[in-house]
Amino acid sequence: MACRSLACSADTPGPTVAGGRMGPPGGTKDPERASKAFGRRVRELRAREGLSQDGLAHTSGIHLTSIGRIERGVREPRLTTIQKLAKALASTPASSSTV
Repeated sequence: MACRSLACSADTPGPTVAGGRMGPPGGTKDPERASKAFGRRVRELRAREGLSQDGLAHTSGIHLTSIGRIERGVREPRLTTIQKLAKALASTPASSSTV
């Protein structure tokens, strides 16, 4: 079964556990790499749902420009933005993934 969490990466079946704590997407502590992995995951789930960036922006209430920046990994979204994305993508934000 495919992982429905925003914290999953294409290479892992679920959120990464590192040292007993949840790590960022892709199992990295490098913020830039984590942002890019998160963006790839958002793009993957958006495509799976058959949504364009514009459609995701409309469904989530997040500006179209922000969707593109998140998917490219150049914007680190706030928790409220992650929650909006998760709801729009019928996913879960994996509550402890960034702690």
